[in-house]
Amino acid sequence: MEENNVFSPEYITLIQNSVNLSDFVYEAIQEAIITGKLAPGSKLKQLKLADQLNVSQQTVREALKRLVNSGLVVQTPNKGFAVTEIPIEEQEEIYDIRTSLELLAVEDAVRLITQEQLGRMRDLMEYIASAGENKDTERVREANREFHMIPILAIQKKHLIRIMEQIWDMTWTYFPWKSENEQLVSSKKDYDEHSAFLTALESRDPEKVRKVLIWINTSTKKSLLVARKEMQDSGTS
Repeated sequence: MEENNVFSPEYITLIQNSVNLSDFVYEAIQEAIITGKLAPGSKLKQLKLADQLNVSQQTVREALKRLVNSGLVVQTPNKGFAVTEIPIEEQEEIYDIRTSLELLAVEDAVRLITQEQLGRMRDLMEYIASAGENKDTERVREANREFHMIPILAIQKKHLIRIMEQIWDMTWTYFPWKSENEQLVSSKKDYDEHSAFLTALESRDPEKVRKVLIWINTSTKKSLLVARKEMQDSGTS
C-alpha cells in the first residue's frame, strides 16, 4: 500500500493552490489515515509523502508532528513516524469517553440546536442512504461524521468540539478495513439509528435523546470491537 500514491491528483492540485499549505497537508494525511489508505502501523516516510504531495519535507514534518498531538501518528526515536496502532482495549476506552462527552453535549444541544441544523441532519440522512446504495462508503463515513458533529457544534463550546473531533477520528480509524458488503449493511443500520436520534432531538426531550444515544453508541461500539477482533484473529491488526 505504501508504494502507491494514496493522494489523488485532484487533491494535490488543491494543496498547491491552498493559501495555508501546512493545514492542507495535515488534512490530507489525516484523511488518508482515517479512511484506511494509510493502515495502522504503516511507516510514514517524510520524503515519500513529500514527493506524493509535491511539497517540502519540512511541511510534511510539521503536519506529522501535529498528527502526533492528535493521536493518529506516533513518533519513535531513531525510527521516525508511523500511523498509530490502537489496541482493542484502548479503543474501547476511547469510545466510552466519546459516549460520555456526547451525552454531556446533548443536554445542551436539545435546547440550542436550530431548525436549520436539524434540517441539515435530515438531508444528511438521505445522503447517507443514497451513498450507501451507490456503494460510496467513503461518502457515507463523511456524512456520518458531519451528522454526529452537528449537535456538538450547536452548543458552541470550542474545547469540547476540538476534543470530540479528535476522538471521532480515533474511534473510526479501523472501520474502513471492513469489507465493502459489511460497510453497506452497516450503512443501512446506521440510517435507522440516525432516524431515531434525529426524531429524539426534534422532540427536545433530553431523556429520550440520552436513551437513543446510549443505544446507538453501544451498538456501534460492539460492531467496532467485533471488527477489531476479526482483524486480530486474521492477523491484519
